[in-house]
Amino acid sequence: MLTEQEMSDLAELRRLLDEAYEHYFSYEGHCKSSEGLISLHFNTVHDRLAGDPFRLAGIGVYSYALGPHRQHDFSSMAEALDAVRGWHAVEMAHDPEVSR
Repeated sequence: MLTEQEMSDLAELRRLLDEAYEHYFSYEGHCKSSEGLISLHFNTVHDRLAGDPFRLAGIGVYSYALGPHRQHDFSSMAEALDAVRGWHAVEMAHDPEVSR
């Protein structure tokens, strides 16, 4: 299961992605159909049978428009949140009027 911190981080991650995409879509329409997909990966059956409790083992974020490539895989929620905070900052600092 997710810890309270992971749940809080996931909510922030979603909010940051949604804000960044809203800004991006205000001036650009090019994107992929899976934009903003967040996937949670949990530990394997082998881990659990060996006594490891059911836990978050990784997170994936698909972002062709915001990230440096399409699929981004992270080993923790904190790592994903750190990357998305960076993408958000870059996107929100982008002024489409300056690019014209």
